[in-house]
Amino acid sequence: MWEIKPLSIENPEEPNKNNEYILKSILPIVLSKFANFFIRTFAAPRLCNTFTETKIFHLLKMPLPKEIFNNIDIQKSLLTFVDKIITKKEAGEDTNTEEQKIDIMVYKLYELTYEEVKIVESGFALTKEEYDNFKL
Repeated sequence: MWEIKPLSIENPEEPNKNNEYILKSILPIVLSKFANFFIRTFAAPRLCNTFTETKIFHLLKMPLPKEIFNNIDIQKSLLTFVDKIITKKEAGEDTNTEEQKIDIMVYKLYELTYEEVKIVESGFALTKEEYDNFKL
């Protein structure tokens, strides 16, 4: 279910041959509320809720769902949201809706239950039924 791979470079010997889908698909996971929770709770618990920049060695402790590497549909779905966010941010538009959808997708990729999501994000907006019915 989980794989640990370097987050920034898949092929360190030939970085130009890295799979753009995989690298860009990892971006929303790294920036998600779940990643922040994971780093603050497990990878670097001494940081707690302090404002400290996350280091790559913190991210390397975070297992990634195999679907990120093996499921092109999930990669495309994440890329669609990443591209929307980039376009909207460049235009100075609000991206909260897209960011919330990405967070939900990340929770689903990690197979978090509704109760676990509420621990990660106490103000989670979806009901249990809405969350359970959300499909990747």
